[in-house]
Amino acid sequence: MHSNPKKICPQIIYYLSHHPHPHHIRDKASRYLYMNHAMSELLNVPTGVPIERKRLSEIKPEWAGFFEGIKKQEERVIQKQTAVSLLITAHFGKETRLQPYIFDIHPFCNQEGELIGTIAQARQCQFFSPWDYI
Repeated sequence: MHSNPKKICPQIIYYLSHHPHPHHIRDKASRYLYMNHAMSELLNVPTGVPIERKRLSEIKPEWAGFFEGIKKQEERVIQKQTAVSLLITAHFGKETRLQPYIFDIHPFCNQEGELIGTIAQARQCQFFSPWDYI
């Protein structure tokens, strides 16, 4: 599910394609360069839908407003070259169940060290009750 492999090291693609957590890599304009299977399941992207060089709002138009907030944060990551963590609660997965996820977004550079966009990992936010520890 990736495009433009010249910009992304094959070892990174291999690592992310086998990683259990959702990951994606986007360019400076927030267009997808790569999305692993776990991320496509999280975002409920239909099988066979091309994601290369598209924004989330183009793949899933119903998420257009949601995408703009994330795009602003990605721009900040690129400008300041620093990571950001976002707590996002949305209807994720095939069940479209409302659930919280933490998205860690980092600057992403190619093999030459040139900043080409961002890389993100999503982790389900596990809330717990204080009663769990009693």
